[in-house]
Amino acid sequence: MKFLVFVNAHALAHVSRTLEVAKELRQKNHQITFAGFGKYLEVVQTEGFASEEIPYVSLETLTRVTQEHNPKNFLPEADVTKFIEAELNLIKKIKPDIILADNRITATTSAEISGLPIVTIVNVHMSVYKKIPFYSVRNSFLKHSENLSTAVDWFTNKIECYFIDLLVMRNLSKVRQQM
Repeated sequence: MKFLVFVNAHALAHVSRTLEVAKELRQKNHQITFAGFGKYLEVVQTEGFASEEIPYVSLETLTRVTQEHNPKNFLPEADVTKFIEAELNLIKKIKPDIILADNRITATTSAEISGLPIVTIVNVHMSVYKKIPFYSVRNSFLKHSENLSTAVDWFTNKIECYFIDLLVMRNLSKVRQQM
């Protein structure tokens, strides 16, 4: 089988997780091509894998959004469209059988448009298993009050999910509706 692996190569964790999966797949004679943007994309090349650079959120944008505490500007609609178009073009070029992705939120949309199956590796706080907010009170000032900490965590989790959907994912949702 032919695998196309989309990664957020700004973080070594996202590259290394998919790299370990790719090594196992290569031992079973599967063909793997990595694609992403960031300084850690070269790590896959040192392990003998093909790679393609495609646009994604810049490190400068990530830094600015974090410093400004303004996730609203994280994924402008024009950028989302550009990322999806680059992924679709690469899918047409590589012609994979399946896509593997780690922390590249547009990859699911591109796989869906292309009619390809996708496997994603995500941090638990970005998954359906997220039950405790990213910043939990369980290990802080409410650690001795289980009922209160559970209630505060539930409420905080709901707020986090709402703002991630509203501020970060809204432009992806807009682009998906247009496609």
